[in-house]
Amino acid sequence: MKIQTIKRSEDGIKSTHDIGVQGNPAYKPQVFKRTLTDLSTQKHREHLQFLSKEIDDQGAKLAAKADIREYEQYRKLIRAFIEEIVSNGYAFTKESSYRSGGRHKYIAVIKTIDEKLDALAKDVLSAQAENIAIAGKIDDIRGLILDMLL
Repeated sequence: MKIQTIKRSEDGIKSTHDIGVQGNPAYKPQVFKRTLTDLSTQKHREHLQFLSKEIDDQGAKLAAKADIREYEQYRKLIRAFIEEIVSNGYAFTKESSYRSGGRHKYIAVIKTIDEKLDALAKDVLSAQAENIAIAGKIDDIRGLILDMLL
């Protein structure tokens, strides 16, 4: 809604000012809040993308050299990524879809990532861990993380 006010200046000249949403005194705090939220969301998304790249790099190291140190670092990065998503509510504000039974979609994805990490740990610790199986599990985890980012 736009209202036009007419004011007379000291010299008698009429001037008009548009008063819309901007004329509302509560408008400036709302704009500031929205801008701050947008910047915060953008910064958070950039941090998640950085963590995702770190996970990809560590996954490549783990695929090339399957040992417990590389696995622990990989697991630590994935835990940091999941904690970041859960603690900041990123996954829950992006999409509000539920699976049958009333469960939220991202909760199932996080559980699936945990299951894949456990299976990966068994492969790394096992003497017969083949790099192909490890690379496949790393790609599965990477795909699940990308699903959460999209």
